[in-house]
Amino acid sequence: MALQAPTQLLSLVSGYRLPFNCRPPLRDIQTAIPPPLITSVSKAMSIAIKDMLGKGIISPTSTPSGFLSHMFIRLKSNGMPRPIFNLTRLNSFLKLRRFRLINHFRIPAFRLPGDMLATIDRSDALYHVPVERLHRRFLAFRYQGITYNWTCLPFGLASAPQAFSQLTNWVAAFLRSWSVRIIVYLSRSSPRHATPIPQAARKALDWWLQHLGDGIGYATPKIGIVLSTDASDWGLGVSIGASLYLRHMWTPQQRAWHINRKELYAVRWALESNPLLFTNRTITVLTDSTVVASQIRRQGGLRSATLLRETSELLHLVLSLRSVIKPVRLPGVYNTIADRLSRNMCPPEWHLLSKATSAVFRRWGTPTVDLFASRRSAVVPSYVSLNPDDHQALFVDALSRPWNFDLAWVFPPPPLIPLVLQHLETATGTFLLVTPRWEKTFWRPDVKARAVDAPIKLKDLSRTLLDLSTNKPPPDVQDLQLEVWKLRGGRPTLRSGPHQSVVC
Repeated sequence: MALQAPTQLLSLVSGYRLPFNCRPPLRDIQTAIPPPLITSVSKAMSIAIKDMLGKGIISPTSTPSGFLSHMFIRLKSNGMPRPIFNLTRLNSFLKLRRFRLINHFRIPAFRLPGDMLATIDRSDALYHVPVERLHRRFLAFRYQGITYNWTCLPFGLASAPQAFSQLTNWVAAFLRSWSVRIIVYLSRSSPRHATPIPQAARKALDWWLQHLGDGIGYATPKIGIVLSTDASDWGLGVSIGASLYLRHMWTPQQRAWHINRKELYAVRWALESNPLLFTNRTITVLTDSTVVASQIRRQGGLRSATLLRETSELLHLVLSLRSVIKPVRLPGVYNTIADRLSRNMCPPEWHLLSKATSAVFRRWGTPTVDLFASRRSAVVPSYVSLNPDDHQALFVDALSRPWNFDLAWVFPPPPLIPLVLQHLETATGTFLLVTPRWEKTFWRPDVKARAVDAPIKLKDLSRTLLDLSTNKPPPDVQDLQLEVWKLRGGRPTLRSGPHQSVVC
């Protein structure tokens, strides 16, 4: 309660209730039990049960009715017995919610220069979550004439990983609010997946063990580039960095393609059209397509041979450029530039009216410069433009020079926020950054780490946010949420506690 955990989480740690889709049939679990439901007797099983009893993982039960499953033994890699609770039948009665487990392969993309790495490993992690007493009878097994039930989450319960990740994700979110950058992942290794290595493979493995250190070392390119793409019935749109916008109209043959192939091809087209820009780079692809993000992240898929070929061509192209590529999911409502380009329309130019900015300026002061603006959109007289023909601008392309300002207004297109944060690494001064309020984005912890005050939530955007390319509010403005952060330049540092937002 002291950490203000949500009620749902408090209920979970008080006692987990199995999420049944339909109630499993109950039977007598004390007498007349069919042999297939009885756990086989062995010395290893007796040792395992004694160990679990000592730890309080299981307990004898006198409950007359319940649901029986059996246990069996598999050996761990160290030769010790591991009891496996076979819950296949029980899992068929559970209602499962989709969720995503982070795996250790994503950790390299999370690192920043100068980071120190530490790991904390909780053995038997699921055993820390208790099961509600009334639901323990569904986790029963019979051994040597005694009926036992599990008192905590067992490995093998299909809903257990989601329940545990719900708990650890909240803890991680709390730590991130204090600028502690942390990743939590749940290992799902199983002894059932372990198979002997064939002799032929062993010979190849021995060769690699001897020669793995030979040759040139491989490292992720230090220079990054951000690319956002989109596709429509007309064609594709591409935004590269802060100032390069491209579009391409489909040929008659391409127009017949499925939209998923069009979205994936847009990424490859961008790289093929500008190979020098993408050579020896870490390429971050911002896309509103879950299919594109998944295909790149998983290096293809099994559902579509066409998408697999398209992904293969893209990845071979990236390899030939000596680059690496990582996809980031960007909600469509914020993928504005690439979306408009793909429809053969002018790129959007968002502008906050004075009724929104005045409240911010009253609190933090009036900026001396607007770094992402034009003659029409600038919120202060001094501004930086992307238009080389705008002779009233202080200079062209904000990201082309170091930043040293007492107070600057920064309202970039959402796909450019990662580049802005990267630029702040070497900046000095204070910056008012306008960002989407997007809790799960990868760059939000970096923003919080730089913040010197609570963010200001901008309200009533349908009246205060204007797209100057149409002189109307942006499409789906009701789904937009923006906030303004006061940030310091330089490397982010730990702060003393979480910020609370202010609404203006």
